[in-house]
Amino acid sequence: MQQYLIFNLEQQFYAVEINKVKEVAKTHQITTLPHLPKEIKGITILRGRTIPIIDIALKWKKRHRDSLVIKEYVIVLDIDGEEVGWLVDEIIDIVGWETKDLKRIDWGEDLKEQALVQTAFIQEGQFIGILSEKAFQ
Repeated sequence: MQQYLIFNLEQQFYAVEINKVKEVAKTHQITTLPHLPKEIKGITILRGRTIPIIDIALKWKKRHRDSLVIKEYVIVLDIDGEEVGWLVDEIIDIVGWETKDLKRIDWGEDLKEQALVQTAFIQEGQFIGILSEKAFQ
């Protein structure tokens, strides 16, 4: 059984494998830095560590401009040995799912390599997209 952290982003639910998650925290003060791409909000200090903070909705083009709503949570992920913080709206739960219960999504050959979600789970009528490796690039 694989465990996942479920989170809400722009009114859609996603799941990330728990082994990629270092910690979840309330959003702290973010220090902006000049000349960064718009999806990189800046850095924060979390338990003595400097963490770059990414507005994942902008990065994934779920939104095309900065939101006036402040994201409440940061998911700190280990991405290729580097800690990166993703701003998300809400942390939902940690759940365990069997691989056999996941639904594969057929995007077709043209979109398969670009898809952020390759598999999904339906829980209580809600579609939860499980993030593919593309989501972490």
